[in-house]
Amino acid sequence: MEEGVPGTGATPQKAVPPAAPQAAAAARAQPFRQRDPNAPIYPPMKTRDVRPLYPPNRTDEEATVFLEGIIDTNGLMKGLQVLEPANADFARAAMDAVNDWQFEPTRLHGVPVDTSIRITVRFVR
Repeated sequence: MEEGVPGTGATPQKAVPPAAPQAAAAARAQPFRQRDPNAPIYPPMKTRDVRPLYPPNRTDEEATVFLEGIIDTNGLMKGLQVLEPANADFARAAMDAVNDWQFEPTRLHGVPVDTSIRITVRFVR
């Protein structure tokens, strides 16, 4: 799974109101579950999004950070690491934000399972 996220210079939303992302995740999940309630696998769905902050000591630079980690059975990120060499400021900002993401975990035959995820974070001004 890959997801691109533009970094901004705006103040981050450290917590999105819980009802909004959970309702959105449930709405996205509903068509899959209505189609086939016995489907063997449901992909993870993000229920909490935190946008990365553009590093304040960088000026008008663009950067891309590639991350890889695991969405565990509780829907939390674990083992997050930078895949390619990246500027430390951008890598730190990306990891700080992504580590706060939460998901409805992947379910295999109704049972939550760990899932690997690759994330691309693009910082643009």
